[in-house]
Amino acid sequence: MSVADWYARHAFILLQNLPRGSYISIDQHAYRTDTSFEGFKLVPPGIHCIAWQSAAASADDGDRHDGLSEGIRSIWFFYVQEETVLVRMYDATSDTWMTAPGTGAETPVIVSRDHLQSMDRHLAAYPMDSSPLWHRLTHFLRLSRSTIDRVFGIDTRSADATCDSFTPVTDRNARSSLRELRTDPRLQEEISLPGLAFTSFSLSHSWPPEAHGEERTRWNMDKSWLLEHVMQRACDAEKVSLSHEPLLREFELCFLLFRCTSNAAALDHWMAMVSLFSRAAAYIGAPTPPHTLHPCEWDTALPSHVWAPRLEAHRAWIQTLVSQFEALPSTIWTEDLLTFEAQILEDMASLRTNISRSLGAWAATSSSSPSTEHEQLVQAWRKLSAMAQKQFEWSLDYLLDEEVEADDAEEGEDAPVIVHMS
Repeated sequence: MSVADWYARHAFILLQNLPRGSYISIDQHAYRTDTSFEGFKLVPPGIHCIAWQSAAASADDGDRHDGLSEGIRSIWFFYVQEETVLVRMYDATSDTWMTAPGTGAETPVIVSRDHLQSMDRHLAAYPMDSSPLWHRLTHFLRLSRSTIDRVFGIDTRSADATCDSFTPVTDRNARSSLRELRTDPRLQEEISLPGLAFTSFSLSHSWPPEAHGEERTRWNMDKSWLLEHVMQRACDAEKVSLSHEPLLREFELCFLLFRCTSNAAALDHWMAMVSLFSRAAAYIGAPTPPHTLHPCEWDTALPSHVWAPRLEAHRAWIQTLVSQFEALPSTIWTEDLLTFEAQILEDMASLRTNISRSLGAWAATSSSSPSTEHEQLVQAWRKLSAMAQKQFEWSLDYLLDEEVEADDAEEGEDAPVIVHMS
């Protein structure tokens, strides 16, 4: 591919005035800036994120950053197309990126190829080796910008989607950033707080409003009703028909927020969504607790408390989780997230059990072999289990290897024999 082709098929992100020694990353690939840094070159089309933390002012910075301390770890999400040039100027007072006066987030900027080539040594090359993993981490976010618009409360075509380490998850409508609150006294007088409008839910209240007694107990243990309810609300907020895609875009987004900015609220939401999917037994056709028989003990009729399996959402979610596990440091659950390890291992055990019982339910009620969707779900689980073993040395299948599922029953001379005791 010629130089002209490379320039025609990629974007350029020109960044000015970021103090020397600042932290900056693009799509989780990090750098420390020097005085010559002016942005990134050859950025592929699609969604990207730039995280930054400005360095504290030093004596040789002059008056421009006088008296300013190190900034807060922050992030900016944006979409680019081929031949796009985005230009931002760092404003030290507000600790954010500004567009040129009179322009919006995606206002076309005309920069000649000769000028871009003259800037070449000041531009960091996009990390192409990391591009395949980034594509997997943002599979659903690449399909639509509607979730980022909804969560940040903006239109990304006219405003930048930015937040920082301390931005909370909230249902409120305000979208003023913490740095705006610090620098604008008028905003400090407002009652509402800044926040990320993820679809809120409570795992401790997971039953329908009209549920009582046994039904409430069932949906308290099985999160299937809650999963469908949250999925529907996410779709309603984006004005689309029922689909798992808006919720999985949220899942991708909160993962990137806690990884790139150490945002604790995003981590809590991500962990809650892991529990939500892992503990939704009926949603994938597994019998719901409590006190339900194992599928191999059923009669041929499908029990009334078992839903018809809907496996696509879980398969897609597990594939997303595989990519996220791949992107995590191998020591994260024994160091940074030590207090979360027990919970996620419990969730993985629940997920494994529910997949196993979903297969058992299919075998107990169908004369045919498992469906293609069941096979794809099992393949997704095996990839997740293998990735967990590789990255974190977790043996996700160990505790449940002793379970005998309906489709594993011995046949031939080794088949079990029913003996009538007289």
